[in-house]
Amino acid sequence: KMSALWHGFLKRFSGPYQNLMAKKLRVYGLVSDDLLIETPNMVKALGRLDPATKLARERRIVRAFDLSAKRKQLAPEVAANYDPIQPYLTPLVEEVAAETEQRILYRN
Repeated sequence: KMSALWHGFLKRFSGPYQNLMAKKLRVYGLVSDDLLIETPNMVKALGRLDPATKLARERRIVRAFDLSAKRKQLAPEVAANYDPIQPYLTPLVEEVAAETEQRILYRN
């Protein structure tokens, strides 16, 4: 019963929450995966990114800090050119986590 209630809650509010987050991320030119906390698995996943994607990530983060410090927002025509919810790093983090889990299982 609780699972169905929780599922209904998530289904109802996930869309509006995702839209709100996308709007806030666009203000600074960030992608949702740019906000992930750097765990050991994430550091390994970052190492697997192609250089162009890694450089784009670093530039987005620096630009966001700069805009925040200046109390400015990204130009709307620039912000409209990308999807801030599209994951680019999460699949790699999940892949690394699965590999780490398999390594732990094989050791035991």
